[in-house]
Amino acid sequence: VKMVMVGAGIQPKQGCYDTDCGSPFFDLDFWQSGWIRGASDQKIVEGYGQGIFGPNKIITRAEATALTARAFNVPPHAGCYSANCGAGQPNNFFLDIVEMWPGPWVRALWDKGWITGTGPNTFEPNRPMTRAELTKLIMTARGSK
Repeated sequence: VKMVMVGAGIQPKQGCYDTDCGSPFFDLDFWQSGWIRGASDQKIVEGYGQGIFGPNKIITRAEATALTARAFNVPPHAGCYSANCGAGQPNNFFLDIVEMWPGPWVRALWDKGWITGTGPNTFEPNRPMTRAELTKLIMTARGSK
């Protein structure tokens, strides 16, 4: 979250004096609290429900795509009728996107040329995103601003 926020030029919430910084999440470390609170206030992150954000959890390619799109004000693709939302069309559909939620985000960044698949017909939405992949995505997004 911090990498994407810094890349997008978004500042953390200031004046945080406890580990949750007034956010709905109780599982944050102090240094994370301002970044997560700022991202939560701007609807960039949602967490996993019931006060859990999972700040030390590995981020997936699907989660990082949605996070980056939100931080850079890219709306999800509208009019999706399949899980992959047509991402990768016309000749390389991402057939491994089977949940409905990431398709519109992947499609939106695919259309902008910010993200690609990992191979023929694959996006690997549940694979952890590496720091190098995330850095490339952020730098691509910054270059398009």
